[in-house]
Amino acid sequence: MITLDRLVRKGTPADVPALTRLLAESFATDPLVEWIFPDPVRRKQLLPGMFRVFLDLSLASHGVYTTVDLDCALLTLPPGATALSEFQQRELDRRFTAALGQDAARLRTISALQDAAHPQREPHCYFSFACVAPDLQHTGRGRLLAPYVIDRCDQLGLPVYLEASSPGGEAAARLLGFTAHGPDIRLPGGPSLRPMWRAPRTVR
Repeated sequence: MITLDRLVRKGTPADVPALTRLLAESFATDPLVEWIFPDPVRRKQLLPGMFRVFLDLSLASHGVYTTVDLDCALLTLPPGATALSEFQQRELDRRFTAALGQDAARLRTISALQDAAHPQREPHCYFSFACVAPDLQHTGRGRLLAPYVIDRCDQLGLPVYLEASSPGGEAAARLLGFTAHGPDIRLPGGPSLRPMWRAPRTVR
């Protein structure tokens, strides 16, 4: 039997072009992304640049996971990585502004609402984005990465936090043991994000 350890690996800088395309294609019709980029033409043009910044952020913390075929991706951040210094926040904002232009304002709105809801008391791993290639969705392929990382979080006694941006994402998270964590994050005139939390389980 092929184990997850032979299918899953850490992402590297060499994977960035392929994973950027994968994330952009997978999230093109996500409610959150459609709210950021109401114009589908601009959405297609700018999504790769947005995900390039998020990829680099997770890569810096060794938190990108993918498959041997680069057909799935999970971006994570370790405990404390979301608490950026003032310099880091300015640099991140500069990169998003350069990549998104006027649409960076909507991303700032989302980030501010997410920061206000993000749990601060208990160290945890943060799952920021997870995706599977569009032609492999609903095949079970997307269930490779999260269990692999969750298992390692359990071994370290770390909870995991995420925000589900769609009913499908919430359903998938519940199957992995996540439960709702506080009120929904409601975007002005747009969709909601559901904060979700998974407490670590004892490894036997």
